[in-house]
Amino acid sequence: MNIMLNPNSEDQLVELPVIQILETLGWQHRNCFDEFEGGQSHLGRENKSEVVLKDRLRSAMETLNPKTPTLAIDLAIEELTRYRMSLSIMEANRQIYQLLKDGVKVTVQDAETDAEIVQVVKVVNWTQPEQNDLFLVSQFWVSGDLYTRCPNGVGFVNGLPLLLFEFENIIQNLQTDYNDSITDYKDTIPQLFWYNALILFSNGEDSCISSLTASKEYYAEWKHIGNEGETGVVSLDTLLERVCIPERLLDIIENFILYNALIDNNTRRIRILEEMAQTIYQEWFIHFRFPGHENVKMVDSELGKIPENWEVKKLVDVSVNHNHKRKPLSKAQRTQMQGHFPYYGSANVLDYVNVYQFDDNYLLLGGDGTVVTEEGNPVLQRPCGKFWVSDHAHVLTGRDIISTDFLYMCLSNVEISPYITGSAQPEITQVNLNQILIIIPSRDILDRFYPIVNDIFQLSRNLIQRNQKLVETRDLFLPKLISDRTDICDLDVEVSEV
Repeated sequence: MNIMLNPNSEDQLVELPVIQILETLGWQHRNCFDEFEGGQSHLGRENKSEVVLKDRLRSAMETLNPKTPTLAIDLAIEELTRYRMSLSIMEANRQIYQLLKDGVKVTVQDAETDAEIVQVVKVVNWTQPEQNDLFLVSQFWVSGDLYTRCPNGVGFVNGLPLLLFEFENIIQNLQTDYNDSITDYKDTIPQLFWYNALILFSNGEDSCISSLTASKEYYAEWKHIGNEGETGVVSLDTLLERVCIPERLLDIIENFILYNALIDNNTRRIRILEEMAQTIYQEWFIHFRFPGHENVKMVDSELGKIPENWEVKKLVDVSVNHNHKRKPLSKAQRTQMQGHFPYYGSANVLDYVNVYQFDDNYLLLGGDGTVVTEEGNPVLQRPCGKFWVSDHAHVLTGRDIISTDFLYMCLSNVEISPYITGSAQPEITQVNLNQILIIIPSRDILDRFYPIVNDIFQLSRNLIQRNQKLVETRDLFLPKLISDRTDICDLDVEVSEV
């Protein structure tokens, strides 16, 4: 038993039992408070910014893939550990878990034929959970771009940091732990959460566990290891013994991945639907091959040749701006308001809160920071239902005969660079936003176009809302999966195709 706690830690009374219980469940343990003392890591890390234990990962993958060439394993490790800082934590996490579930696809050269072949390199042994390498590191130092942090414990499965343990002394509550520790970690060392499946909190008396995306209200407290009528069982012991047994842990993680797969499936369907609508839009309004176009005269305009009776208008004339309703929330405020309503920034969802400002179909256009796509178009988001938005995105709806969906398709095809100001911090001001020019077709063409695309966008909105519900349901049911009171087959989830 290798138990050497940080001598300055005030949380030994919580941390020590965790180490002892996990060791009885088959976990190895090492305290790494002094990992880099002497200049070299005894975990094999090159520096503290690395969160994957590559030596253990390689060893596990070689065991799982005995006939796989070394090059294929090298490429798989490279994919698993590649830099994902440009992604949100949730998107990076989603990518990693897809690799864990399906294996890592790599392309290598066949030794006999020199032809390129695709091989799938397994990362986790799902069928024999006890064959995976389970390793607890206490006092694990991690460096971000600006700061270095030391989580109390990180649970590695085959060298990947899938569990995060955070302990406080008994006088502190779990909400304080979440506010002061986990939120800070997400800001300062986000790479640790690319791989995270479960987060565990304990102050010795109360313990809770949930997924990366769950708000505090969905964190489950455990006081019973068997049935709900039992009493007198220590919560921390209960949680560890229910969750950290290899077969149970892998089952929970696999079910977690299933929810992500359902969300991914819906996301793929949303993308297909949007591509369908955009294809029709571009055919009619970019290439001008709308029904009856052969008999329509083309005339000059500010944006080149357009069909007769069509107009070029400024965005301010065909949209309603709702920027006055925006109210930014600080990180501290969002921490206190954790929930399941999306909080939008300029380019993506930054957080989830328990209140909302808007409840309908809107269009968001990035106002500062991330404002232009690689194709040169504005950064757009299409929230629907209940949400909150920061002051970094313009909030729009269509006006009069111009629907919000049509406005979205128009702006998706606008070259936005002429309207951007600022160099260090690109910005689209309200003034410049109003000046964006778009082509408005005649009323009779719109009347023929809307029935074709309205159903497409309605289905897309339904899928967006279904994904929001799936995230909430996943976080709600995770405690039941842990307690063994619910089977994944009993959950109200749906897989369907376009």
